[in-house]
Amino acid sequence: MLLPMPNKKENIRAIITFLIVFILAVTSFFLLWQYRLGNKSRVVEYRPYDKIAKYGPYDEIHVFSILDEGFAISYKKEGNNYLRINDKIYGPYSLPVLDFAIDKNQFIFSYDKNRYTYITLDNKKNLEVLPPGSMIGKINLSNGHFGFTYLDPKNSLWYVNVDNKIYGPYDVVPFFCLALDQGRFGFSYRKLVTKQSPEHMLWPKHMLWYENINNQIYGPYDVALCPVIFNDNFGFGYGVVKNRKYQYYININDHVYGPYKDLLNIAFSDKNFAFGYVTENDQIYFNINNKLYGPYKLNTAPALLTLSKLSKSKIILSNNNFGFLYPDKNKWHININGIIDQAYEDIDGFHMSGNNFGFVYKDHGKWYMNINGQIYGPYENYYEGSFSLSAKNFGFICKKDDKFYVVIGVIR
Repeated sequence: MLLPMPNKKENIRAIITFLIVFILAVTSFFLLWQYRLGNKSRVVEYRPYDKIAKYGPYDEIHVFSILDEGFAISYKKEGNNYLRINDKIYGPYSLPVLDFAIDKNQFIFSYDKNRYTYITLDNKKNLEVLPPGSMIGKINLSNGHFGFTYLDPKNSLWYVNVDNKIYGPYDVVPFFCLALDQGRFGFSYRKLVTKQSPEHMLWPKHMLWYENINNQIYGPYDVALCPVIFNDNFGFGYGVVKNRKYQYYININDHVYGPYKDLLNIAFSDKNFAFGYVTENDQIYFNINNKLYGPYKLNTAPALLTLSKLSKSKIILSNNNFGFLYPDKNKWHININGIIDQAYEDIDGFHMSGNNFGFVYKDHGKWYMNINGQIYGPYENYYEGSFSLSAKNFGFICKKDDKFYVVIGVIR
């Protein structure tokens, strides 16, 4: 007995149904691959420390940085201080190397010897030798240009050296406050004002804050935050007191935004700018090229908890990608390119570099890493605040039996 042949309409309907199902499947796979956001439905890949490159043990770790080609670490071992950049170790030094900068094939750092402070380029050329009692605030290096801030013990005032041009003296240059990118620079500073100063007549304060952006001076302000320099772009936050309350503003390439109750951070990429802020009713917003994301409500909590949440909330730009971290209902969320990930118990560290993203999160009391959607963990000995990411590598610090180790992984 012959089966009835399907008619032409049924064939067309079957083909259309197949195409719809196929397109939906391909689209779903593409979206999952494109954004690669980790969630609890994914299979967790457990990787103990011995399956990723591990360095140590160290008595102390002072500074840790992931590079595009490896890593750098300042550490103490057996009573001596060292700086390690990949396979090369410099030292020993009497005091820790607390700041260094690495750009392409160059590096700059400071060290102490016989009570003098040396700032050296590539460990071959001393850019500055400072007398006993000096203090280094920030060191930076970009495309062959260098800069550093320091305290001169002779007068207890601060100076800024950019390519051997000296700026100052200043009453205060905040620690780690020197932006440098391809020869353009920026820093904030505080200046004492005497009663005879004309500025004091306009601003009834003895301490005024300013911003120096590539030799252009902005201010005075009641407070000035560290600037951000990227290519031809600059941005900085500042505050003024009105009605006994601070009001904060953000200056992006001479365009001023505000006022706000508080500020988060400023970020730039090749074509984009972004910043975060808090409104008077404690709502967080993120501005990306004048497109607003929010509001995200800061939960009512003790002051210390609120400050902790505010310090973690931030926005990052990388190439054409963006991501920001925000709290909601006692959980943490990450938005990457408009895709909102699951809620996390806690998040420690969020980075983007090139087309890569990564963050560390806590689940049931244990720490995990999400690198481009690939889950690593759990890590019971993860040292909070140590996670770092570059375009090719990621790394973090772990502590075990009162010793410190550096764990390095390669992004594939």
